[in-house]
Amino acid sequence: MIRVTVANAAVSALAIVLLCGPTDATTACGASSKTGELCTCKVLELRPTQFAVGMLAVRDKETELARKSGPALSLPAEAS
Repeated sequence: MIRVTVANAAVSALAIVLLCGPTDATTACGASSKTGELCTCKVLELRPTQFAVGMLAVRDKETELARKSGPALSLPAEAS
């Protein structure tokens, strides 16, 4: 589920880049890039931050638990 969500985010980002047209960026993004500075990068090389992946996992778990009720929400015997 997380892979699908990350893939969807990457496709969305690519669509935004393609729809926005070319920029005036002439340098590649890197550690020395400053906030707000235009730079170029390969979309397929972008990786979500750990925080973003963690939030996706929390959202997926919340959705999974929302579908359950009663005994399905009980802790497994080994966890108690």
